[in-house]
Amino acid sequence: LQTAERLGNNAVVVYGEGSVHLQEWVGGTDVYRFTKMVVNKGIPSRRGVVANGTVHYVMTRDNIYEYNGGRDFKPIGDPIRSEYVSTINNSAMSYAFMDFLPDENELRVYVPVGTSTQPNTCYICKVGEGYTWFKDLRNHTSRGSFSKPSGLTIGELQGTIGAQNWKFGDLTIAA
Repeated sequence: LQTAERLGNNAVVVYGEGSVHLQEWVGGTDVYRFTKMVVNKGIPSRRGVVANGTVHYVMTRDNIYEYNGGRDFKPIGDPIRSEYVSTINNSAMSYAFMDFLPDENELRVYVPVGTSTQPNTCYICKVGEGYTWFKDLRNHTSRGSFSKPSGLTIGELQGTIGAQNWKFGDLTIAA
């Protein structure tokens, strides 16, 4: 067992290393029913699935998929598949993870490539733009967000204004 994600209002999908099961509430003495839905597909990481309502995005060692329930995964990573499969560090894929940014309708897949033992490449999929893929090369260890002011203000100075040893306009804001 790697992870589980809710699918709609009545089911949970349980992802393992080599299979996918659907857990449904049936009530009575059984309470839940588990049905094996997909075999010979598994996720390499407990963070290899991300939910977006009634859609799951699933990372495997051979592609990126969309899963809506049922017995099949829909491949959405085919445009990057060749590079993805040939460059990921399979021995470090337990550190790989995914994120979905609903405001941007964007899927992000963070994987270690080459000899890296931590995710150092992010494949970005614009879901609302026909599953268009891009690549970002930066080290990542977890998901999150941050904000940064676009410039330094007088209120943010350290010390008095007379103690500053630079001229306004001389500083460059680094992203």
